[in-house]
Amino acid sequence: SYHLFALLDIPLPKPQLLYPGFAMANLLGGQGQQPHWKIPTNAFLHWYGKNELRPNRKMGHLNSVAKSPQIALNQALKALGNFQL
Repeated sequence: SYHLFALLDIPLPKPQLLYPGFAMANLLGGQGQQPHWKIPTNAFLHWYGKNELRPNRKMGHLNSVAKSPQIALNQALKALGNFQL
């Protein structure tokens, strides 16, 4: 609908910040074992679906949002600790 606003020269609403803190932690391949993890409760998993797990290959990432960047980073790092690649 915002696209239509722009085409009709209608002023767009101002964006609102939902979470002032954001962090991302990369999921890197380890020693070629099958990955396993506990599903994080305060982070969002983005798994790339790659077939081959190699050392230091980026296999996915975790995003975390919170009321501050430091809290978001702590959440992402805690969720990262639940992964084994």
